[in-house]
Amino acid sequence: MHFGKLTRWKPPAFTGLPCCPPNKHRGLQRPRPRLYNQKKLDEAIACYKKAIEIDPKHAFAYINLGEALRAQKKLPEAIAAYQKAIEINPKHASAYNNLGNVLRDQKKLPEAIAATTRPSS
Repeated sequence: MHFGKLTRWKPPAFTGLPCCPPNKHRGLQRPRPRLYNQKKLDEAIACYKKAIEIDPKHAFAYINLGEALRAQKKLPEAIAAYQKAIEINPKHASAYNNLGNVLRDQKKLPEAIAATTRPSS
């Protein structure tokens, strides 16, 4: 079985931000929710926005931004963050799941079910 050419992992430009310490995760740099876990939501949001500014195609940054916004009850902004993550990576299951959870929080159950039923392509 051939899995393609292996490449050396290279950390993205935003490594070192308070929300993005060095972390190998299947060859991807995932902004870990350190500030979010410390309940420093304003700082976490600012940090994820900075990570997005540096790398606007990084779906994990949008997902974590959405989680911090959801924790602050900024549900429309959280929805926008998850939708952007899905736009960047349409196969990212956690983006669909998190979007569905926010829609459920808004009592939009049909939309929540539709959001969590992602395309199988």
